[in-house]
Amino acid sequence: MGTCHSSQPAAAPQKPEAVATATLLQDGGRTSQPAGKATTEENHQDRGEGGEMDAIDDEARHAFYVEESCAFAKSLLADVAKDPHAAKWESLSKSPVQLSKFNASDERPPYVPSPYSIIALNPTPATAGFQRCNWKEQYSGRGKVLILATSAYELRMQNGKGLFTGHHTTELFVPMIHLHDAGFEFVIATMDGKPVRLDEWTFLVAAGYEDDLRGMAAAVEGQLKNPRKTSEVDIVQDNIIAVFLPGGPRAMTPQMGNDPAVGKLLHAAHDRQVLTAAICHGVHPLVAARLGDGGEFPYKGYEAVCFPDYLDEPVLPESGYLPGKMVTLPQADLRANGVDVKNTESANMPMDQIWLDRGLLTGLSFAAAQKFGEKFVELLMQKHMPGMTSNEVFKQALPTLPEDTTPEETIAPVDKRGGDGTAASSEASPQRQPSGTTKLVPEIAVSGAVDPPRYCKLFC
Repeated sequence: MGTCHSSQPAAAPQKPEAVATATLLQDGGRTSQPAGKATTEENHQDRGEGGEMDAIDDEARHAFYVEESCAFAKSLLADVAKDPHAAKWESLSKSPVQLSKFNASDERPPYVPSPYSIIALNPTPATAGFQRCNWKEQYSGRGKVLILATSAYELRMQNGKGLFTGHHTTELFVPMIHLHDAGFEFVIATMDGKPVRLDEWTFLVAAGYEDDLRGMAAAVEGQLKNPRKTSEVDIVQDNIIAVFLPGGPRAMTPQMGNDPAVGKLLHAAHDRQVLTAAICHGVHPLVAARLGDGGEFPYKGYEAVCFPDYLDEPVLPESGYLPGKMVTLPQADLRANGVDVKNTESANMPMDQIWLDRGLLTGLSFAAAQKFGEKFVELLMQKHMPGMTSNEVFKQALPTLPEDTTPEETIAPVDKRGGDGTAASSEASPQRQPSGTTKLVPEIAVSGAVDPPRYCKLFC
């Protein structure tokens, strides 16, 4: 899996067969590049969407794109850091940037977000008030948290162009850090068992906690590279006590929302009242529960928040974050299946909003990752380790998780709550109160995570 680091410049690897016709310019423009032929849907699938491309070649292609996209983002962020005034980023290009060809047969390389959108739509830090907790006693059971991820790394638009993407690192690893620090272990799964894909340049917008994200990634590197297949996971046999769907645009891939195995897992989790948590675009794959078991969509009537359609279209295409309009909009799809999405009106909620309705916890965007992760752990500890508390710790080393030595626990139901989405009491909550205290429905959260003016101007 390719990586990018903030300490040293990343450079795109040089390959003898590479056709390096794309040159990234300081203003975000690029030189002309020969247009590749329109690729077929089968060709689209080759890049991490279930095609038959040789696995080694696919890994090399992905690593090539990672290095170039990270080098581009790092250079851009460094330039803006020298002059953070609005006049600097307002003049940046809004054209998505197409990556270089991996080799001569790479007919149509994917795009990365425009310089303008990387700066204007990605606050640093991505989530505010990041803090870690030292639990006086960690979770001691055998239950695990199932992470439903994707191995695909291109998101195709209506115009056929692809966005090079993956899971947003803040949305994936901040909740995992909170779970890990409390003693929870993970089962990570993708549809095809191929490596989990990350939007690796998003490490660079984790100011103040990038090392924590990278530490968490290193702690589960083996599972990220060799995940289980979703079809091989069983909620009961694998002792799953919670399901987590991380976000990032990649969560919109058909691989997630159309996987019958994901639908089966979500049905099983719902039937057993296993806590299910999803953030940002990661809320959309809940629609997979319409598949399998032939029953009613289990989240019909549930209240939730997710990344808003009014940003996915037209803001993200017009700003160049996306190279076109998405095939599916998350809120529209969720609402069509009966989910009561609460943040459908422009700017009616802060971007760090979280929402709890019965056994479904959702977060609106990457800005919510800290609050979302804290609440996720709080709910699990209330149920499985009642009475445990935690103390605030900064830059704590990742703890070594205990071996599974306790008897297999019974997977008890999550306490049912009424349709008003009222939160349960916080017996297991941390002793501290984080900045920007989260209030769950029906009240609106007090936002402390959207401080940068450029972010508020466009999103708030």
